[in-house]
Amino acid sequence: MHINLRLLQEAVRKGARLLLSLLKLMRNILRVTLETVGIIELIGLIRLIITWSLTRSLSRLINQGQRVHWWIVHGKLQATHLTPGPVVANVLFIPGYTDVPETGIGLAHRLLKQGCHVTFLKIGKGGNSACRQDTLTANQERLVELASLAEKNGAPVILIGHSLGGVQAGWLADNLRRAHDCPVKLVIGIQAPVRGSPLGRFGENGGAQELIIDQDGHGCLGVQQTVTMFRDLEKHETILKFFCAIYDEVNPRRFCRLPRNRLSRGSWAETLPHIGHWGALQNPWAMDVIGGFIQHVLRSESWAGDKEED
Repeated sequence: MHINLRLLQEAVRKGARLLLSLLKLMRNILRVTLETVGIIELIGLIRLIITWSLTRSLSRLINQGQRVHWWIVHGKLQATHLTPGPVVANVLFIPGYTDVPETGIGLAHRLLKQGCHVTFLKIGKGGNSACRQDTLTANQERLVELASLAEKNGAPVILIGHSLGGVQAGWLADNLRRAHDCPVKLVIGIQAPVRGSPLGRFGENGGAQELIIDQDGHGCLGVQQTVTMFRDLEKHETILKFFCAIYDEVNPRRFCRLPRNRLSRGSWAETLPHIGHWGALQNPWAMDVIGGFIQHVLRSESWAGDKEED
């Protein structure tokens, strides 16, 4: 069989040129994709910086006024502040990542007026950033005191946490039930990354390391254990409430609430009239929603929720 070498060489050259063109096309597509992703990430970074600067600065400014008001009305911040009137609930407040208890005194003041004893989480000098086990170990005395108060006055126990504090609220409630035989009626997470946080990998402290998720949105072992723990709380009839923001540059809404299941009550998640990760506890409208929900739960022993949000 006679083979025309010239035609064969020409065919090979054309095939090579076609393959080279395809490789160049793929390279260009990849370059454009990476540039697009880079632009999106850059936009996200700029948006994060702007919202962080504005909301963080504004919330700190308002919080300074709250601290002055608290000092005038209640004096120096104590581990526990007792309401002067009839007790309707025993509340434990847990601040967010690297935050201090004073960030929640605006809401605490409202709760005291509503008839709640308010206890603040014990944290280290660097703010609330410890891992789960260290937080539980450091606060056993607070949990014993809280359980003792609840036993004496017969009022229900409520745990409220912002950001990382909302995740820790679940673990503290779990510990109260298991180690102190103290059931918790309500756990509130305010912009709490119960399903992990996209920024968890940037945190150096133990609290952030337990919130890491991968690029596909799958949580680390700490996140998986947290979801399981919250499900267990539901089984033991603890009401779970997750408050999200309209826009949260740190913890997007989908990470701040659990997937609904048959045990989830009707109003298990709700959006606050608030923008930004910080400042919900300085936002009077957001605090009205949170305080109003607590009153609603305390008034209704058989609460089953009357709002739904997907």
